[in-house]
Amino acid sequence: MHRKHATRSRCALEALEGRQLLSVAMAGEDNDLLYDAANHTTWVAYFDPTSQSLKVRSRVDGGAWSAETEIDRVTGSQIGKYPSIAEAGNGTIGVAYYDGSAADLKYIERDPSTGVWGTAQGVDTGTGRSGSYPSLAYNTKNNPFISYWTDVNGGSDILRLSYRAGGVWTAPTPIDQGADVGRYSSMVFTSTGWNVSYVTPNGCRFAYQSGSSIVKEDIDTSGAAAYTSLAMDGNSKPWVAYYRSSDTRVMVAHKTTSWQTPQSVFGNRGYNVNLWFEPGGTDARLVFKDGATPPNQPAHNNVRKFNYTSGAWQSDTDPSTIMFDGVSDQVSAVRGANGAITFTGVTSVQTSATPAYSKYLQVRDESDAGIGQNWPKVTQSTTSPAPAGENPGVEFNGSLWIVGKVGSGATRDDVWNSTDNGVTWTNVTAGLANGAAFGMRYEHQVTVFNGELWVTGGYDGSTYFSDAWHSSDGVNWTMASTGGYAGRAEHAAVVNNGRLYLIAGFNHDSQRLNDVWSTADGVTWQQETAAAAFTRRADVTAVSYNNRIFVMGGNTGGMAPVSNQVFSSADGANWIQVNGGNSNAPLRANGMSVVADNRIWYLGGRDGSMNQMSNVYYSTDGLYWAQAAALPEARSDGAAMVINDQIWLVGGSVPTQTSNNDVLYSNP
Repeated sequence: MHRKHATRSRCALEALEGRQLLSVAMAGEDNDLLYDAANHTTWVAYFDPTSQSLKVRSRVDGGAWSAETEIDRVTGSQIGKYPSIAEAGNGTIGVAYYDGSAADLKYIERDPSTGVWGTAQGVDTGTGRSGSYPSLAYNTKNNPFISYWTDVNGGSDILRLSYRAGGVWTAPTPIDQGADVGRYSSMVFTSTGWNVSYVTPNGCRFAYQSGSSIVKEDIDTSGAAAYTSLAMDGNSKPWVAYYRSSDTRVMVAHKTTSWQTPQSVFGNRGYNVNLWFEPGGTDARLVFKDGATPPNQPAHNNVRKFNYTSGAWQSDTDPSTIMFDGVSDQVSAVRGANGAITFTGVTSVQTSATPAYSKYLQVRDESDAGIGQNWPKVTQSTTSPAPAGENPGVEFNGSLWIVGKVGSGATRDDVWNSTDNGVTWTNVTAGLANGAAFGMRYEHQVTVFNGELWVTGGYDGSTYFSDAWHSSDGVNWTMASTGGYAGRAEHAAVVNNGRLYLIAGFNHDSQRLNDVWSTADGVTWQQETAAAAFTRRADVTAVSYNNRIFVMGGNTGGMAPVSNQVFSSADGANWIQVNGGNSNAPLRANGMSVVADNRIWYLGGRDGSMNQMSNVYYSTDGLYWAQAAALPEARSDGAAMVINDQIWLVGGSVPTQTSNNDVLYSNP
């Protein structure tokens, strides 16, 4: 997770063509980033804990992320821990990494002429203790050099250096030695040779090549440290960022003729530091994970960016240093296209009550922080007003759809569509004598399933429906089944892993429900559970996120009618509670939820006193929640949809209890 910059010439950078293309999630944890400016390509190397293998992905500016490529895997071994990715001046891209089972150091590279990854090479093998925390860099002859830690059981640990010359890896050279010496190394080449930063039991140290000799210098001896990152300024002078764990501070030190007194940049926890200089070598950037605990909230994680300009670091109380809220561990960062920062983080999604977690690596761009930070209103046509009321809606074939219950206080069967992001709307069922075939209903759900629009459940004032209708155009509707599940309204509907699920709601006996039904085709339904782990509830929302269903909030009745519980399931039958009752998850019912930008979002809704709210919450795991900018007006029961990673919000009920026909969108 330490930046290596290629020495090859840079050409002009292309402009980014879409922020939404920069976010991707994949099974992964340990990771490192590289930006190849000459080819306008971002690379990420990562360890996939599911397959226990080393993988890479890439993305050309303005394009989509490539499919993942598995470049090394050995059955029974953890291949790819602590990857370090770097580029040589001739365009070769290499990865140094750790075999966590054999405790060996390995290296693999990509041929720039063919684009093919070669065969993995053993660098330091057979000792059963070498290769963790590697840092890869190339010299001017395009030879790979790797600094790494060797764990000597009960003895003197070693920081080692291995390099390849003439196609052969040399015997490891010890750089430094001592108990707990050599972790978290970061290596950079200059015209005089290699330079490396690393930690000792009492602080941070720097070593460099001086001819055939090795020179070692203490940077900080005041307390234990971790996560070093080394960069050279415009005068080829070393700067080192590190986390001083002894007093929980992020520190930066630099050398003129000697090492200057280290400066505290951030006065709290800061892990996985990434330091580099902007072109010109005077301005610097420092990116890291802030593991501090915000006041009166459970611990959650930020990605912070500090700027060094005009000879000073940005204030650590400046809120603009928070680049992204909600990313968990193992942050890596790199200067990307046009100077925008690309960064990673790992989300841990709970998958069983034991608990067990699945790791999801997210690759993001600096501008991802802006999503949901303000909510402009779309200028609407006066001749084709957007539908109003409590509107179930979805994105379908790249446009916005509102299906049924259109109008204030009325039960309707209209279907409306907007192909221009909410500016104009068309009632596609206006030409039908009796409206849409599914008939008058409200408090139903609409989803996109098997490539079509689907309507399930709902209420017409006397009947709680148990049917399922589908349409490919919003005009012509066909009933797939009726009576396949217990009739209901105010339920949640979500598609997960190829099945449509109906969850909880309210039935004809005036009872709230906690059962779950599913179908693969809309015709045949099966009850996954008659009583899920969550209590009976209606006005609940659900999303599919990382191949799991997340159920949030809802109206549970009684003296405490609104819940902030979040439950998760892979199959609709087995549920775990992701958060405890004291979580900062939204205490809401009748809200709107979507998945956008690799996060779960919950918008508006009603609180414990049944007041309509304007808060916007988001989470990367369902456990820890942060708030984005509030909606311009409180509301519940609107339609939330996602197009091109932007959230669109149509209508709903506002505090005056009147329906609202505005159209809002998140503006990154």
